Amino acid sequence: MRISIFILTVLLSFANLIANTSEEDDRKEIVIIKDNNPRPRTPDFGVPIEAYYQGGVIYLHFSEDIGCMDVNVTNITTGEQWNDTACADNSVEVIAVSESHGNYQITLESETGTTYFGEFSL
Repeated sequence: MRISIFILTVLLSFANLIANTSEEDDRKEIVIIKDNNPRPRTPDFGVPIEAYYQGGVIYLHFSEDIGCMDVNVTNITTGEQWNDTACADNSVEVIAVSESHGNYQITLESETGTTYFGEFSL
């Protein structure tokens, strides 16, 4: 009896591990880079935006309030585009895009003209 309970526990733990691993495999980190630094010798203290793609959605996390931004996501392979607005004061923004395979580019332009971009592939 103890052996069957042990085996059942191990199998359930293994099934849970596989389920959690498959969810994380779908997550694609998107490195966001600041595009236009007017003074190239000025040190870049980091980009206040972290982004990742998961299940047809791009999640944007803002570490500081940098205002609202126009967001454009383009599937470079097919030419499809999605446009949205993201405001940093919400700290997290969600943008629905396609789950189609291809190469994608995301561009974020702030109200002050600062541009950020990133790329990812599915």
